[in-house]
Amino acid sequence: MDEKDIEILKMLISNSRVPYREIADQLGLSVNGVYKRIKNLQNSNVIRGFSISLDPRILNAFPITIFGQCDASSIEKVISDLGKSENTQKISIAGGNYLYINAIFRDLRELQPYIKMVKKKGGIPTPLVGILRTRKSIESRLEDLSSLDFRIISALQGDSRRFASDIAKEIGVSTKTARKRLARLTEEEYIKTGVTFALDSSRDIFAMLHLKLGKGQEINKTEAMLINNFSSNIIYLDSYSNLPNLILCSLWAPTMKEIKEIQNGMKKKGAFESMIPRIFYTTHIYDSWMDTIIDDLVSKPGMMEEIKKKQAKSRSISKKKMGQLDLGTLRKVDTYRKALVQALKDGVITEDEEAILTSLRDSLKITDEQHGRIMEFVNMEGNMDETVIEAYRSALGQALDDSVITEDEENILLSLRDSLSITDEVHEEILNSLKGKKKTSK
Repeated sequence: MDEKDIEILKMLISNSRVPYREIADQLGLSVNGVYKRIKNLQNSNVIRGFSISLDPRILNAFPITIFGQCDASSIEKVISDLGKSENTQKISIAGGNYLYINAIFRDLRELQPYIKMVKKKGGIPTPLVGILRTRKSIESRLEDLSSLDFRIISALQGDSRRFASDIAKEIGVSTKTARKRLARLTEEEYIKTGVTFALDSSRDIFAMLHLKLGKGQEINKTEAMLINNFSSNIIYLDSYSNLPNLILCSLWAPTMKEIKEIQNGMKKKGAFESMIPRIFYTTHIYDSWMDTIIDDLVSKPGMMEEIKKKQAKSRSISKKKMGQLDLGTLRKVDTYRKALVQALKDGVITEDEEAILTSLRDSLKITDEQHGRIMEFVNMEGNMDETVIEAYRSALGQALDDSVITEDEENILLSLRDSLSITDEVHEEILNSLKGKKKTSK
């Protein structure tokens, strides 16, 4: 592989339906040259297929990376056991049996049982858990899709580069209709297309760099610096909402010498406190529930209604319900939130921390619904939706009800502001709104 191959691979990872002509124009190659390079990547098994899935955000799903040292006697059994879970998407093995497990969850309440399984069956006693950062929210909703949309997506499974004309013929619509629907699905981010790839199939060197940011370094600026300076060797960057000082950098180079040279170049930038390289040597890819849900939606007409009900339930702590929570309940919720953040902040959830969280949930009477919502808050990184703002508005309104905010109430409100990432500006806006309503009512 060379730099052109890597650039092609990255473009296909971002959008597997990108036209050959567009790739050719961007990289200064002929269309035939691009075709041959992609064919070579397929023949060498680096590209194992062109994939399509619903965007996890419209399913309220959570992609997670779990990584750590495996001390099991049989790595083959570990791979087999973990691969049986419907949450597991990919397992990559680096030198010294260090595992990277990519998994997807319908709800963060599924995370704890999965971590227990990784510890027990995966032989990773202290796994690091990374909740992938949500870079932006979308307005698209699953219920806005029709049965025709699902049939189109289903027709692309197995080969997301299929021509619109082939899809149209298969499902019995015009090419114009298929092309128009596909454009909407892509532009409004209902779907994600990419490639199923395994870097270990190449003779080149692929490494994962664990980059720990130095004091005062901002993650977005650091990622931009890495792309600007080392883009020809970077496959992708991952960062995590609960591990704010860590970047995982997937790196390519033809030789080990060049990997070391790239590391030295990164060190000179002075942005990192530490840098740990791990060399990949094999990858296992699995079908998760995200890969089967499209066919299920096509073949099971009632499934959409079930999903709608579940999503409505997950949003049930909304305006009305938040208004029913008193300050005492909010205090309990925030106490649990702090314990959860503490357990997640280093990415390692120990058995002791699990026991503490379980005991705390029982003593505070934290419901599964509240636990799931708190996990969402922890993962939101300040992206405030209506529910978050309503939660704070409810608490502030209760504190203002007797026109006196006590010291105890003030402490709860300050803690909630931190918990829900309420800025000073938003606080003032809500406060003025509530005071205005009180004056009007008088």
